[in-house]
Amino acid sequence: MITEIFSSIMGEGKYIGRRYIFIRFPKCNLNCIYCDERKNYKNRVEVEPGSGVFEEREIRDVKDIVKEVERLKTDDLFAISFTGGEPLLFDKLDELNKLLKKKGFRTHLESNGTLPERLVFTDIGSIDIKLKGHIPNYKEVYNKELESIKILYENGVDVYAKVVILSSNTVEEIEKVAKDLSEIGSILLCLQPVTPTKDIKGVSKKVIFKMMEKAGKYVDVMTTIQMHKYMKIL
Repeated sequence: MITEIFSSIMGEGKYIGRRYIFIRFPKCNLNCIYCDERKNYKNRVEVEPGSGVFEEREIRDVKDIVKEVERLKTDDLFAISFTGGEPLLFDKLDELNKLLKKKGFRTHLESNGTLPERLVFTDIGSIDIKLKGHIPNYKEVYNKELESIKILYENGVDVYAKVVILSSNTVEEIEKVAKDLSEIGSILLCLQPVTPTKDIKGVSKKVIFKMMEKAGKYVDVMTTIQMHKYMKIL
């Protein structure tokens, strides 16, 4: 049903640095080059908030998920993240969202935005826009991502767009994304330079500055790193 549930600090995007409980779902309909969530855990739950120590538990339905969230709640908790994988592939996500909101939790959908017909109206939404080099069929999914942002925005969700920046991505690509977002409404654009690995080259700060300058003509823009990787937390 789930991959894992744990308490940590949001490491990217608009609410970077906030305390979250993450509910990670296993399936995804894409295969992004930079994805770092290819784990095969099943129903593992953190023992104590922020401990990084897990145990497998029987998660049979959404009520079991809610119980684990309530157990991991801390006074500094900001929101509950539905992440993945792709959480919209979970058939009972709408039911889970409603249950958590009924109990007073703020919810946050982290999605690739390719399934607009399955959207769930959380309090916060972040859509990961794909560019050239991310996936082979990036052009096919781009309009669906924009459609998802538009639907969430028009339904009062605090939605923002996130773009992982590879060394191959161009200033022109980011400017186009910003312009397209501006036609939807006041959408924040979060640029996230890819975390370098032995196989993936980093992005120069000069390019990031130029991307921000061009995007800033159309939308609010910010840049964040994957803070959780530098802090060595989940």
